[in-house]
Amino acid sequence: MSERWPLHPQPFDHDLLTRWVRRIAKEYGFSYHIFCQRVLNLSREDADHLNENPSEKTLKILSQGSGQSLKRLKEMTWVGATKRLEKMVAENP
Repeated sequence: MSERWPLHPQPFDHDLLTRWVRRIAKEYGFSYHIFCQRVLNLSREDADHLNENPSEKTLKILSQGSGQSLKRLKEMTWVGATKRLEKMVAENP
């Protein structure tokens, strides 16, 4: 897949990956799990754990379809969100 999707809502500042993907799925009239299965080629279990450790392949599909950078998508995982929070706390003691 190399073309950008016609509908791709932008992530909110503090979105996690699953919340954002749920909004994309809704734009297309799909449930979250069906979107993950048909577009991202994920099993139900992998979709349920998308925030934890998404594969590079999954992130690339999301990046190409939405126009979001891989860096931004990685920031939307649990690890990325934790790093952002730690940085905010360090900057504002």
